Amino acid sequence: MLPANTILKGRYRIIQQLGAGGMGAVYQAMDENVSCLVAVKETFAEKDEYRHAFKREAQLLANLTHPALPHVMDHFTHDNGQFLVMQYVPGNDLAELLTLRERPFATGVVLEWADHLLDALEELHSYDPPIIHRDIKPSNLKLTPKGKIILLDFGLAKGALGQMSTVKGDKPGASVYGYTRHYAPLEQIRGIGTDPRTDLYSLGATLWSLLTGELPPDALARVDEKEDGKPDPLHLASEKNPDVPQAVAAVLHQAMALNRNQRPASAAEMRQMLKDAARQAEIEAADISRQRAEEEARLAALERQREEEEEKRRQDAEAQPRKEQDEYYARLWDEIGEEMERQRRLAGEERERADAPTTERATPEPKEPPIKTLKAPPPEKVVRRESPAPPVVVTKAGGKSQWRFILIGAVGLLAMLAAIALVLTLRTDTSQQSAANENQASGTSNNVFGTPDKAGNILKGELGMELVYVPAGSFMMGSDKGDSNEKPVHQVTFSYSFYMGRYEVTQAQWQAVMGNNPSKFKDCDQCPVEMVLWKDAQVFISKLNAQDSSFTYRLPSEAEWEYACRAGTTTEFAFGDSLSSEQANFDGDSPAGGAPKSIYREKTMPVGSFQPNAWGLYDMHGNVWEWCADTYHRNYQGAPVDGSAWLIGQSADLRTLRGGSWRNPGTALRAARRGTASDKDGSDSGLRLVAVPRPLTKSRPR
Repeated sequence: MLPANTILKGRYRIIQQLGAGGMGAVYQAMDENVSCLVAVKETFAEKDEYRHAFKREAQLLANLTHPALPHVMDHFTHDNGQFLVMQYVPGNDLAELLTLRERPFATGVVLEWADHLLDALEELHSYDPPIIHRDIKPSNLKLTPKGKIILLDFGLAKGALGQMSTVKGDKPGASVYGYTRHYAPLEQIRGIGTDPRTDLYSLGATLWSLLTGELPPDALARVDEKEDGKPDPLHLASEKNPDVPQAVAAVLHQAMALNRNQRPASAAEMRQMLKDAARQAEIEAADISRQRAEEEARLAALERQREEEEEKRRQDAEAQPRKEQDEYYARLWDEIGEEMERQRRLAGEERERADAPTTERATPEPKEPPIKTLKAPPPEKVVRRESPAPPVVVTKAGGKSQWRFILIGAVGLLAMLAAIALVLTLRTDTSQQSAANENQASGTSNNVFGTPDKAGNILKGELGMELVYVPAGSFMMGSDKGDSNEKPVHQVTFSYSFYMGRYEVTQAQWQAVMGNNPSKFKDCDQCPVEMVLWKDAQVFISKLNAQDSSFTYRLPSEAEWEYACRAGTTTEFAFGDSLSSEQANFDGDSPAGGAPKSIYREKTMPVGSFQPNAWGLYDMHGNVWEWCADTYHRNYQGAPVDGSAWLIGQSADLRTLRGGSWRNPGTALRAARRGTASDKDGSDSGLRLVAVPRPLTKSRPR
């Protein structure tokens, strides 16, 4: 063993021993001629045939230039010792890395390594005679600092002489005998000769171990099990690790066949088989992804169908009592008309008796039928009808019957007016309730407190939150001038109106609901809350909905946000094709649309500090990014066109943001510009809410 600081050949200074065995040792050394680290291998062999094999190994390796093989730089003798100097690769080998990871390597990475190694074996095996490595295993594989795989041989330090066998056929006695039990094929263990397919078995076993995180069963144990009538203990790699494609696992299983004739015929053939298997796995993965997306779409369609059927049943259930009520009120109006007609008839008879001669009036009067009493109407929707005209009264002054006639007419008139008033009151009340219920069910948020007819009308919700009315309509979503994720430009039509927060949610409002403040710029109650995670935004909304009995709050869809931001405009910004820092809070040193450089405030500003858009919404450009409900998609192919959030497919863990922030350049604040972030990333992120009025809950007698 060489101690540290031993100098070989006047240039190689030994630093430390890397490994040692009965036949030799490996050292880390410094080549002082060129100031670089090298690996120095020493053989302890004394027999001439072994020393000759060691020298031949050095000569062969010195002529190999493949990037997956170590570069041999020198071979010499020193004090009767024989040494080989080669490239030094720092770091842990793959066996050590596998232990440190405590889990298998990713399939894609392992297949990339396999491709490089098989390319190297193809070159080695192309020599005449072929160069057979005979000791491929995870501990002989290292990664360069740039991530390239290198096939080394530290088996020498464990008792195996030389790095490679170069004897054609490798007959017993013609080469050094040695192997690593779990990675050697049967012919090598039994000493019956090796060939290029020996290396394919070892490489297959190595790849199997890297993909499963386990040692493969050794060939002798497999033979013993099979001879006892038991199944082969070698399982497919895909059975050990479901992430390994079955096609790839099948290639490795074939490479580890006990009978060498059943293995791939060459490194080139095995390399192509793995490429074909990887391609097949990609196709299968794409098919699975497509099938999953189709299944999700199918389930979503079934869910929509179920909701539509449930809504229809609800509407039918509500329509039945309304129909009965309409029929009742139709009968009621008929009865009122009949009653008024009877009142007219009685009034006419009274006039006739008043005008008749005294003798006629002396005739006993017939008994007047009682005035009919009407039942109180049920408290639901009615059908408006024209009320019958009151009776026209003509009498002679001074007659006693005149007052009786007037009294009868007045009673009838009052009964009629009371019924009309009750009907109209119940009709209005019921119509409002019905409208609220229909709007809530359809997503429409017309103001049940007084339906607005104009964009920009404002209501107040919980925490003093001001809500701006956004009317139904259409707009062209996206931009041909923007990034690829803003295309294709497409029309979105809103069949419903909604309310949106006039301002971004403030720190004070967040604090009142959540009891904390995640913002970077604190001590500003009216500044927008920021550093908000998407999941925390959902918690805030849930708690706010539990407090407010008038509205249901949610995040806007991307379509709702852009529609509200544009406010009827078609330019890049709500204020035109340029933007100044007097109109929004952003990095004024990078203005948008050719606007002059202006103020860069370097922090958030209180909401409402800048110019609102045409619908009265503030800070739609800048201040903080605003979360939307949609998952992120790379473009608008297949996007909804009804204004709803796009929740199916693409990146489920990525969410969309809109509007840009205080530290973005002006170009990032365009109305069509889309931002995206992980649902675990809240940098510069806040929120603005959409509010849907809840249905009225006013109780009425039944």
